[in-house]
Amino acid sequence: MRQVGAEADFFRAVATKDLTLLRRLIAAKKDVNIRGERNRTPLHMCVWDNYVDGARVLLEAGADINVYDDLHDTPFLLAGAEGRVEIMNYMLKYAKPDLTLCNRYGGSALIPACERGHVEMVNLLIKAGVNVDHVNDFGWTGLLEVLELGGDDLDHVEITKALIAAGVDVNLADREGRTPLYLAKKHNLKRITKLLEEAGGRV
Repeated sequence: MRQVGAEADFFRAVATKDLTLLRRLIAAKKDVNIRGERNRTPLHMCVWDNYVDGARVLLEAGADINVYDDLHDTPFLLAGAEGRVEIMNYMLKYAKPDLTLCNRYGGSALIPACERGHVEMVNLLIKAGVNVDHVNDFGWTGLLEVLELGGDDLDHVEITKALIAAGVDVNLADREGRTPLYLAKKHNLKRITKLLEEAGGRV
């Protein structure tokens, strides 16, 4: 669908990183939550492009971080999944995330951040109050995703430490009854195995 008027201007400003145009549109009281392709807002696109200055200006103007696009992503969920730390800091400063909203997999922002090894993002989300024991539609928590899709690298070890410090249930099993410690041993994640054992994990 061809974009016209303010809609086209907003998305052009983001695509070309034209902060002057973006500010002009905001000053003219144009809708900062206008929808474009795939039902995305300008803030969605700033997150995708990691356009920090654009995101900040939109957030200062009241852009909504809790609106879904056609892929069932909100700007907040997307920022968590993509590890957009600077943008997330502005979101937490200027807006209030709805921590009950989930992505198309039934997951919180924390779960993909854990899987992808975004250490700083995980710490931000924990501090923001995201439930560390949230279970997605696959029956996995952030910790279980670290074990099944992450690894024993430094980033995933640090994420495991952060989750344990935040009070994660180290014995919350998947749908097959496999505990985090069982999975850590199965995948030969030696450093994470040690952390889970020290935290009271059971096989």
